[in-house]
Amino acid sequence: MTDLAEERAPTFIQHAAESVRAHLAASRPLSSFLEGAGTLTLEERRIIVDQALVLLDQNYVHLPLKTAMHAVNPVQRLRVLRRRLERQTQQTMPPEWLFHAEMSEVFHSVRDLHTNYLLPEPFTGRIAFLPFLIEQYTDAQGTHFMVTHVAQGFSAPGFSHPASRSPTGAASPSRQPST
Repeated sequence: MTDLAEERAPTFIQHAAESVRAHLAASRPLSSFLEGAGTLTLEERRIIVDQALVLLDQNYVHLPLKTAMHAVNPVQRLRVLRRRLERQTQQTMPPEWLFHAEMSEVFHSVRDLHTNYLLPEPFTGRIAFLPFLIEQYTDAQGTHFMVTHVAQGFSAPGFSHPASRSPTGAASPSRQPST
């Protein structure tokens, strides 16, 4: 990362390990990425679903076993998706990332490492990250999630850091989470 780029990078990126710093500095917000991601037409989506149907329905030898073992029906899911695509127009079709998410779910439902749905550009090779760690715990009230580590230098509304807490453990007034 150049000195100028490093100066403009958020503080938490400047504190990241050197091996990932350049990748993080080149990142952009998810909403910005999704706005321009994907150029598949409705017809191309239909072709992909049709090809997946041929692959799973006519060539996937383990389909009966996987259907019974995991109580899934990927062929039926693809047929339903195909019918949905028939009713859509170029203007009413959902964003491309939702199409790929559904296709991925279909292929993952058989739980077979030999059946993969690989994402096309610009999705392939992209990684989403959060500058904090979320962990799950369960108590008498149920399952909860808690932020347990925040990247050094990261700040956002609603996040308070241990250094900003008073001796009693309460967040300082300037760092109080909004209600």
